[in-house]
Amino acid sequence: MNMIETLALKAIDMIGYPRSLDELYRLVIPKDICRKIGICEGDYLEFCDWDWGKSHILLAYKPVKNQPTDVINLTRKLDSLGRIVIPREICRHTNLHPCDTLEIFVFKKGYILLRKGE
Repeated sequence: MNMIETLALKAIDMIGYPRSLDELYRLVIPKDICRKIGICEGDYLEFCDWDWGKSHILLAYKPVKNQPTDVINLTRKLDSLGRIVIPREICRHTNLHPCDTLEIFVFKKGYILLRKGE
């Protein structure tokens, strides 16, 4: 069992929040999720794992104001509208395209799972 499958059993909220990717591969994280996990505008989220070809992406939320220097390519800043850009390389590997719907799941250990909707 990989990290994503293990965390899937420990979700805070088993309800997936559906959101669509826009043409720039941006995803809006709902304000209630941001409040629940304590992230806000300017915080960085790290893309820490993804299943190749299975459309699952795992984000670690680390509310820091300065961009970590060791993982520059895999961190993205939450903008003022609650959007985060998913890197195109990750979208290619997970078979995601603009207008695809992703479900957002939140976990106690500081992770967010993005799963392609059916």
